[in-house]
Amino acid sequence: YEKNYSGLNVLVFTGEIPIKANLNVIDAKSKSLYPGFINTLDRTGLVEIESLRATDDSFEIGNNQADLKVSVAIHADSKHHHITRMTGTAYVLTPPGAGRFRGQGALIQLAGTTTEDVVIKDHGMFLTFPRTKKFNQKDGPKKNEAIEELNEWIEACLNYEKEKMVINRNTKIEALIPYLTGKLPLYIEANDAPTLMAAQEWVKEHNLKAVYVSAKEAYKIAGYLGANNAEILFGPVHSLPGRSPQEAFDHPFRSPSLLESAGCKVALFTNDINVTRNLPFQAATAEAWKVDDSFSAINSISLRAAEILDLDAYIGSIEEGKVATFFLCEGNPLENGMPIEEMFIGGKKVLLESHQSQLRDRYLQRLR
Repeated sequence: YEKNYSGLNVLVFTGEIPIKANLNVIDAKSKSLYPGFINTLDRTGLVEIESLRATDDSFEIGNNQADLKVSVAIHADSKHHHITRMTGTAYVLTPPGAGRFRGQGALIQLAGTTTEDVVIKDHGMFLTFPRTKKFNQKDGPKKNEAIEELNEWIEACLNYEKEKMVINRNTKIEALIPYLTGKLPLYIEANDAPTLMAAQEWVKEHNLKAVYVSAKEAYKIAGYLGANNAEILFGPVHSLPGRSPQEAFDHPFRSPSLLESAGCKVALFTNDINVTRNLPFQAATAEAWKVDDSFSAINSISLRAAEILDLDAYIGSIEEGKVATFFLCEGNPLENGMPIEEMFIGGKKVLLESHQSQLRDRYLQRLR
C-alpha cells in the first residue's frame, strides 16, 4: 500500500500477498533476497565526467555555504545511476563539495526520470572540522583557534531567534539552526586522530549530534570514540594507508571492524563516482579482514547505514511497513560478478541495464 515518507509516496510491505488475476509471479527458488544497499557518501548525481568541468556540480564558490542544497543540482538521467544499481545499490547520500559549512546533502534513490523522482529529501549539514595539530601526550592537545569560528556560529544561531524581528534575514544561520542547536546531526568530516578528538570534545561541549565522515585515523582512537558510541561513515575501504611508516597496509581494510568492536557504529561509502558500483566489494574486503564478528559487511551497507542516517524506519531491511526496495540474486551479492536478476526501488521494478551491459550483450551476440 502507499505511504508518505518525507513528502514521498512509496509502496510499503503489508506482510500479505494480494491475490489478483494479473499478479506477476517471480520464481525465486534457491535464490536470495536482499534489501537495496545504501552508499552513505558519493557524488552520484552531481558528476558525470570528471574531466569535463561543465558536468561537475559538486563544488560551489565560497567557504561557508550552509544554505546550499545539493538537491537542486541532482541530475536524474545520470548514466552512473544505471551502473551503480546493477550491483544492488538503491540509495546514495550525495554531499556538497568544499568549504567549512559546506551545505546540505541530498538522499537520492537510483530510480526515476526527474530530479523530483530521484531526490527523496535534503539530508544533513556537512562541516569540515578545523584541523588540529598533533601533540605530545605530556603536553596534551593545544587550543585550536579556528574552533572559535564555529562557536561564533553557534552563538549567532542562539541569538538569531531572539533578534530576527529586528535584523535582516540570514538564510545561512536559518539553515544552521537545527544542526547547531542539537536537533539534527552534523556530518563532520575529520581524518586525523587529533582532529577527531577535538571534534568529539566540541560536540560534547555544545551537546550536539554528530556523524563523523571519512575518519581515516579513527582506528588509532577507537576506544575513545567507542566510549561515546560514535557513528562513523568510513571509506573508501579500497584505499592506501597514511604516509606514516608506522601505518600497516591493511588499516583501511580493518578499520570498520576495529571501530565496531570498540563500540562505534560504522557504515561504508565509496565517494568516487568511478567506483560507486564497487560498494558491495569494498564491504566484502572489510568482512574478509574483520577482527571479530561484531562487524557485518551486509549490515554496514544496509540496516546499519540506515540507522546512522536515521532512515531505518523505512529503508535498510525487508520488513513489514518499510519501503519495498530489494533485489534478487542467485548467490552472495558481495561476490564480484554476481548478477542482480530483479530489483525494485520504492515498490517499482527498475531496469537492470547500463551502457556497459549493452556493449557486453552486443559483442556476445557478435561472437554467437
